[in-house]
Amino acid sequence: MKILITNDDGFLSESTEIMLEHLSKYYDCLAITPSSNMSGSSNSLTLKKPLLISKKSKSFYHINGSPADCIHISRLEFFNFKPDLVISGINNGFNLGTDIFYSGTVAGAREGLLHRIPSISLSADYDVESINYYKISKFIHEFIVKNQPIFIDMHRNNYFLNFNFPTKLNFNNIKITNIGSRELSMPPVETINPKGASHYWIGDSGIPVKSNNNDDDFSAINQGFISVSPITIKNEFDASKITLK
Repeated sequence: MKILITNDDGFLSESTEIMLEHLSKYYDCLAITPSSNMSGSSNSLTLKKPLLISKKSKSFYHINGSPADCIHISRLEFFNFKPDLVISGINNGFNLGTDIFYSGTVAGAREGLLHRIPSISLSADYDVESINYYKISKFIHEFIVKNQPIFIDMHRNNYFLNFNFPTKLNFNNIKITNIGSRELSMPPVETINPKGASHYWIGDSGIPVKSNNNDDDFSAINQGFISVSPITIKNEFDASKITLK
């Protein structure tokens, strides 16, 4: 099996190094990541400047672009690499609820699926100890071995899997979840620089909306479960219900 690894935290990400090192024991792996942190880049593509490829090691490259760019660049004959699976992460911080629309990590998996490659995105709590990255990498190897049929199903039904790992890991506690919701985000924050000019920062994300059925990703993480959310790229809305005048 050939596995393409990307992230949105950049080529200095410890978790990606650990994931690449561990999975390379069992699979043919290639890592292509952004050169810098691209959190919040979603599926953006770099269209107004050329992309430059830099080599970190024999099987690890980085580019001056987004995670979605990384999936596109992997198709170059230069790499001679046709992946069977895309792994995006492990992100430093959860990607829960509507975070999935902004996350570069989740976008790496979404872009993989758009390229007709089974894909998964991985996120963990902030400032996780290195040992947990090793444990998650080991878990992902075991998941691949045990769940081969699901990769065929992902390809056939146009979805990918978004994993979120709680701080205290129990790999027997796994829950398939729906995507949760958040309240409206906080307003932009104004700051004044030393010269008196106003600068603005995007406000914090809204707080999670409590689920009535406790079947969402927020609830799973709060209960100590590993959350696994299937995310589709199908437009399942019935357009015939809309009438324009």
